[in-house]
Amino acid sequence: EEEEIKKPVERQRMDPEIERILEDQQLRQSLSHQGGAATGPKGVIADYKFHQKQNALRREQHERKVQTNINKGAMSSGWIQQDDDEFMIQYRQKRLMELKRIAGRTRFGQLMQIGVDQYVDAIDKEDSRTAVIMHLFQPHNEQCKLMNQYLMILAEKYRLAKFLCIISTEADPNFDEIALPTLLCYRNKELVANLVRVTDELTLMDNGMFDIEDLEKLLLKKKALIKEDILD
Repeated sequence: EEEEIKKPVERQRMDPEIERILEDQQLRQSLSHQGGAATGPKGVIADYKFHQKQNALRREQHERKVQTNINKGAMSSGWIQQDDDEFMIQYRQKRLMELKRIAGRTRFGQLMQIGVDQYVDAIDKEDSRTAVIMHLFQPHNEQCKLMNQYLMILAEKYRLAKFLCIISTEADPNFDEIALPTLLCYRNKELVANLVRVTDELTLMDNGMFDIEDLEKLLLKKKALIKEDILD
């Protein structure tokens, strides 16, 4: 009998974004190995920040390469070739749309703590296009501490959204700590998501902590954040 020839099993291709995240995670951990790589929530935050920086560097490198190719084509031929011309038109249109999208918009990029006397104006006096994410917290609550750390990171990414935090008992003296952490999310000056004890909607680890990607997905699902709030 002739032996059946088995075809090699093709390796299932990993999602490119997940592959980049894993590569960045390995690189970050290898770079910090000598000083001892952070683990737990601190390690998650470090990996996420490193991945965001790597993505920004990749985008910058790609744009420089595109611009260099355009300049080379223009100098060598006296004018840009048809394919390059079409690409440059699309590139310019994309940039114009981006500029139009952010025209007149405030860039935030950080988590700001406010007092009760600032609460109403922080929402009502804001541009109607601006999402406002309000975190009611207590400084000694571990989940609230982690939430504030994650919101600081998300604020750097979603720079057209406004991230605020207020001590819960300042907002309401009778606020029960069992409801923490609470996120109140506004868009167009209207409450779009009332996430009381938001951890009930997140996957918790054994230590009671949660993942930043899980939090981001929830905020996108609830329309508290949208992709248009991102500013590279």
